[in-house]
Order: sequence, then C-alpha cells, then structure tokens
Amino acid sequence: MVMLKKVIVLFLIASLPVFAALKPGTQAPDFTLQDADDRSYTLSEMSDKIIILIFGTRDARKEGDKWMLAIDEDYGQFKEVNCYLIADLRGLPFFVTEGMVKFGVKREKIPFTTLLDWEGKIAQKYDTKKGLPNLFVIRQGKIVYGYSGKFSDESYGKLRNDLNLVLVANRSEQYQKLFRLCKKILLNIIAQKSTVN
Repeated sequence: MVMLKKVIVLFLIASLPVFAALKPGTQAPDFTLQDADDRSYTLSEMSDKIIILIFGTRDARKEGDKWMLAIDEDYGQFKEVNCYLIADLRGLPFFVTEGMVKFGVKREKIPFTTLLDWEGKIAQKYDTKKGLPNLFVIRQGKIVYGYSGKFSDESYGKLRNDLNLVLVANRSEQYQKLFRLCKKILLNIIAQKSTVN
C-alpha cells in the first residue's frame, strides 16, 4: 500500500505543468536569428509588439503544432502580436544539410515564421526543456509568461488568460499615448489661436 502511494505521488508530480526557468518580469534574452529565407529577426527591435516564442525540437513537434494552431486561431489576426517558432536544431543528424532544413521549412507552410537556432544557443539562453514545447510571451523586452509542457485545455487556458491581460494593457497604453498626443495638438491649436487674437 505504501509503495502504491509513492507511485501515485510520483505520477502526480510528473504530470504537473513545468513552468519555464525564466520567470515573469525578467529580461528576455536578446537574439538575432534567421528564417529559411535568410531574413534576420532581432528580438530587441520588436519591443513595440507582443512576441510569442515557441521553442521546439523535432521530438516536440507534434505538441508544438497543437500550441501553434490554437494560438494562430485565437491571435493570428492581431497585428500587435507576432508569433515565432524557434527550431532548436542541435540534435540534427550529421547528414542533414542546411539546405535540406530550409527546404523542409518552406515546404511545410507553418502559420508562424520559423527561426533557425542551428546550435541551440538561444534555446540554452531561455533554458528550454528538451522534448517539450517551450513557450514565452514577451512584452517590452520582459517575459510575461513562460511554460514548458504538453498542450492541454488547462495549460492553453492559462496562456490565453495571461495573453488577454497583456493585450488589454498594451491597448490601454496605446490609447493613453493617443490621448496625450491629441491633448498636445489641441493645446497647440488653442495657443496659436490665442496669439492670433
């Protein structure tokens, strides 16, 4: 009976979600990576956007696809949200060439831009868990959400709740900036009219 309890406890611990090592509020490690067409993407140059990164290796691909499809369905139409799949290519067999990888990425027509992390250096900076999809939501250069694990309704619901809060905060800031700009323009118009009179 004691052995059965230990097995149940170990199973429950193993099935808990694994939250990423980079905690919310920490600075997101900057990077520059290229896509299959050799276009460069630098994280620090996208600070005006909400960035979703999904790191994955070949063996995490099926689970990563579930996350990708759900995120694309709910947030693909939002211009302020940019999603990137970061392919951790450390474990590629020696006979797989760079050209083969790029051809495969272009042929798949993934809904997100795929960035190629050839040596896994960026995945290491983000302390990703091998064999699992690793997700990060970044706003203004800071991690606001980090998760490593399989797709489930519960885990996706948590991501969606956090992402919706980030979207509201982002739009609120945009409206405040617009309001301040309108106020400044109106004050300038009033000042110009009063000097004319």
